[in-house]
Amino acid sequence: MDAKYWKKLSVPLILEALFIVSTFLFPKQALYTKLIFVIAVIVWLHDEFSFRRFLRQFRNVRGFILPVAAGCAGMLVCYFLREYFDGTVWMGKATGMIQIWYRGVPQTALFYFMTIALVPLAEELFFRGAAITFKSGRGIAVLTAVIGAFLCALTTMLGTVGILQILLMAIPLVVTYLVTENLYVPITIHYIYAICITVPEIIYEALRLALR
Repeated sequence: MDAKYWKKLSVPLILEALFIVSTFLFPKQALYTKLIFVIAVIVWLHDEFSFRRFLRQFRNVRGFILPVAAGCAGMLVCYFLREYFDGTVWMGKATGMIQIWYRGVPQTALFYFMTIALVPLAEELFFRGAAITFKSGRGIAVLTAVIGAFLCALTTMLGTVGILQILLMAIPLVVTYLVTENLYVPITIHYIYAICITVPEIIYEALRLALR
């Protein structure tokens, strides 16, 4: 892990620390502080992502399409495992979730736009792309992958159970990146997962607001 690695990682780490602190100081402004956090991460790490390179990935069956399919299947398995644990060993235990407060149409739209469009990209650029290094051997790659997943959990959950939930859901993202060393794989898996989880919520919120 050389100076270039730490230079790339230093700013996102500072941004994450500031975001977490802000959730205690200004809890009702968490929507906006989270938005600033994810945008700042994307801007800082924008060189790691190219939309043109992303589109070219769809020609790569072995190195992209198959790992994405396997990762999506893994996310489904991990989702049902989390649901099982939530109903058994984790039932009734506090997750320490960081609450994102929003109300009304503008804030609701902003929240779901951030959740679907910005958070998957920001998290994968930071917690996989910047955090994981392959230059110091496989052992260091796995170690930095675990640390990256833990750091990712802290942006959503601050309780032990909540962190374990996020770590469980991170397994397919981490494994597919370690195997392929292709950041576009976990980015795509994360986007697919975010869409599948969030779109039903959007439909529910739209109906709820319409029927007020």
